Amino acid sequence: MESKVFTLDQTTIKKLLTIFKLVIPDFQRNFVWKKTKKEQLLASLFRGFPIGAITLYENQNAYYIIDGLQRINTLNQYLSRPESIISFEQFYKKAEPDILIFLEEKQLEDRSVSLKKQIKEWYGRLSGLYEFEKVSILYAVLKKGDGQTEKAFESLELVEELLEILKAKIQISYDDIALIIYRGSKEDLPELFKNINTGSVALSQYEILQSVWNDYRLEKSILTDTCEAFERELELIQNDYEISAIKEAGSFDIFKNIVGVNHLICCKEECDSIFKFAGFKRLAEPKTFENGFTKYYENDSIAFELYSALLCNAPNKIVKAIDQIYQESYQEQGPGEAGVRGAGAGEAGERKPGEREARVRGAGAGEAGVRKAGVRDLGEGDPQTKIEEISYFIQKLNHIILEAVDTAIKEVKSRKAELLESKYHALYLLAGIIFSRYDIDVKHLTINKTDPNRKIYEACMDIERHKKEKWFVDENRQVGFFNIKIEELLGLKKGSIPADNQSGILKIRIRDSVISANTVKEFYYKIFDYLNKNFDIRSSIPYATGRKRYLINWTNHHINGDFFFTPIQVGDYYVETHKSRSGAMRDVYNYIKSMGIDVGYVE
Repeated sequence: MESKVFTLDQTTIKKLLTIFKLVIPDFQRNFVWKKTKKEQLLASLFRGFPIGAITLYENQNAYYIIDGLQRINTLNQYLSRPESIISFEQFYKKAEPDILIFLEEKQLEDRSVSLKKQIKEWYGRLSGLYEFEKVSILYAVLKKGDGQTEKAFESLELVEELLEILKAKIQISYDDIALIIYRGSKEDLPELFKNINTGSVALSQYEILQSVWNDYRLEKSILTDTCEAFERELELIQNDYEISAIKEAGSFDIFKNIVGVNHLICCKEECDSIFKFAGFKRLAEPKTFENGFTKYYENDSIAFELYSALLCNAPNKIVKAIDQIYQESYQEQGPGEAGVRGAGAGEAGERKPGEREARVRGAGAGEAGVRKAGVRDLGEGDPQTKIEEISYFIQKLNHIILEAVDTAIKEVKSRKAELLESKYHALYLLAGIIFSRYDIDVKHLTINKTDPNRKIYEACMDIERHKKEKWFVDENRQVGFFNIKIEELLGLKKGSIPADNQSGILKIRIRDSVISANTVKEFYYKIFDYLNKNFDIRSSIPYATGRKRYLINWTNHHINGDFFFTPIQVGDYYVETHKSRSGAMRDVYNYIKSMGIDVGYVE
């Protein structure tokens, strides 16, 4: 497991802005505070007060801003175009006493009025970072003054003396700034951003991913709905920031698309019937836009978690979920891991007229299109073709998510049911609806519509059972419990695990012995008792199934310090049995295989 590394450091504002390779998302570059907050920041710096540490994520010599974006943007704006924050009148009021002394010493008192005009022109022309330090710019402006002023400042040394006076009234003398640099896992960035960030644009706790997904572009013309939704979301925060949101939105990418999906969900008036958790709030005054859309709710994360749950079977794997879309190929999958998610009952169909080849295929209609199975051809041809392929995949994914929200609203209303106050319950419901109707193949960027899988659909819609058994509440209010329930849904998909395992019997072969049981706990006890008696497995303890969870450990604890949910003790070690049947089969297979022991599934 990659450790979380935080380093404390100190630098200067000038080095931070000029030497550090700061990565700022295009749509954020023009988000800066209103003038009052900018003036407050500068006033603190001019008085030598600290302005708090800047938190950065370092990756491959680039620095992504976790906390401090508005401070950096404000400083960059001021040190490039000081007049945009401090008016010339304010600036000259500070500089005038020293300028008059300078003119008196040089016997140029009669040049004060004309010189002020030239300085005003110079101040207004500054447009580059630390341009106010360049003598050539001031010299060029003075050369364009009236004849007497031009003659008075023929000497470059005299211009340099004047520049020192002017610089002193612009530059920040006390410019030391503290840095906290994070060099840990990229997957932890959303949670870190959520916990640390103190003043960023209020789009999402996942905002930091806009930086690390900087190259994950999409074709705007294919995704007009979510592009327009993102632009509407920007409109909502213009009152808090000095921006021109629509004009400065930049190119379209996966982050903006998911924000757009989130916005479209929040525009569904009755969706509070499925989103019952505290993070999904009804706006006191719904916001209606010019094109007729109305936003009724405030939420910044549900679409990110839906994407993650659909693509990785877990709501907290959004980095992995999006990375795998843009990678040329999967990392090698372990035994039992399906490359296709959802209901597997239908055959792939022909595309509709005008639809791009091998993109989204219907159920029961014939051949599977032009792409050969197991081959991903996105790397071929020009990059624009790849972007279009991904964009069509994302377009369909957006469609089935919004379709599932509509279906869930309708079903909950017709059944007169009420969901638990848990975001995991809503995510489970929506994922189940989608898995019952579609296969999502990220590797080949296809979404296949299937024959309806009633088992998956009824399992996810059995709301009374969920409530009776206290799913997603109390001790089950954990992401681990959600992941298990998603795996159980996928276990209802034909062909995900051997048929006997679906009907209730878990079986596995270890060398010449077949071990079987009816429950995961019994199954694991028999397996590890067998291993304990026939092999020395001490060097393979502990064994992790992810970044946070152990399958087996010497103590009753996971990697993150949490207790095992449902442990059994075999000999001197503990085994976690809180798993779905398919997950239990996969994890123990991988564990035994990792020790070099002959192991296999039993049909």
